[in-house]
Amino acid sequence: MSLYLDTSVVVHAIAGSSNWFAELDADDEPFSSRLLELEITRTLRRDGLDPDIARPYLRRIALVSLDDATLAAAGQIPEHLKTLDAIHLATALRTDPTATMLTHDRTLAAVAAAHGFTVRDPINLPSAEG
Repeated sequence: MSLYLDTSVVVHAIAGSSNWFAELDADDEPFSSRLLELEITRTLRRDGLDPDIARPYLRRIALVSLDDATLAAAGQIPEHLKTLDAIHLATALRTDPTATMLTHDRTLAAVAAAHGFTVRDPINLPSAEG
């Protein structure tokens, strides 16, 4: 199953507050924007943690390069989203609009569902169907 991961759920996995990442099936295909690596690195540095602890997670996730078309698509999303969340949604829309979106962010979850994604919060929010 194709799974788009936003930063909120991966940070929870790295922090150990949720073990959902360890439960991924061998046939699951997690992917995210290259932005994920930067956001995780900045979050870990902010919290005084070594960014290298994220390596096992990042090795399992296919990172999609940012390009001008994705940034332009993020700017065209009509709903209100924080800039980085708009880039995540645009990446998912351009890469695999049939993927399941995993996010812990309520606003991103609602907008992704409005764009047709099945949305899951592996941390604690109820699922939403697009």
